[in-house]
Amino acid sequence: MRIDELLENDKALDIVSKSLGYSKEQFIEELHKAQTSGLEYIKFEVDENNNDQ
Repeated sequence: MRIDELLENDKALDIVSKSLGYSKEQFIEELHKAQTSGLEYIKFEVDENNNDQ
């Protein structure tokens, strides 16, 4: 997923930031830092052994 796409999707931001233990604002800040460093895409993987989600 392109970082720009993720930043435009509030629902996805809520889910991912919560799953990673960040506040939404912290996660957005980290995404902006990553973009500044040249990151364009982010890949999500599912842990099939974790049934909490």
